[in-house]
Amino acid sequence: MASIQAHALKQEDMLPPDQAFKFKAEVIAPDKIKATWDIAEGYYLYRQRFTFEPETPNLSFAPATFPTGESKNDPTFGQTEVYHNQVVIEIPIERGQTRSQALELALKVKYQGCADAGVCYAPRKKQLNYN
Repeated sequence: MASIQAHALKQEDMLPPDQAFKFKAEVIAPDKIKATWDIAEGYYLYRQRFTFEPETPNLSFAPATFPTGESKNDPTFGQTEVYHNQVVIEIPIERGQTRSQALELALKVKYQGCADAGVCYAPRKKQLNYN
């Protein structure tokens, strides 16, 4: 019979951030990006800590479409919404008048998460380029 032992999680016991929050993004239509995070068991991401910024001229993003998360009373941020297991966010692309670089897309993504045991990661930033 296996026993479950409760213990405090220390920083060195945590998964590296890219393992705790496996991120991928893909352009699923000329006007839409799908960003997916596979979240390791025992970890979560904060809804309010996501940001998406275009790095391509003449391109902007409309407000992202978030799924409903779980309500959490967080010691750092108070009552907030979080995601466990996986979160898929759609980001609408708004292209400017100039379409000469319509096939190129660069964006910056920022997010933050924690372990259920109470240890949090610093905000993470990723830059993606699509041609």
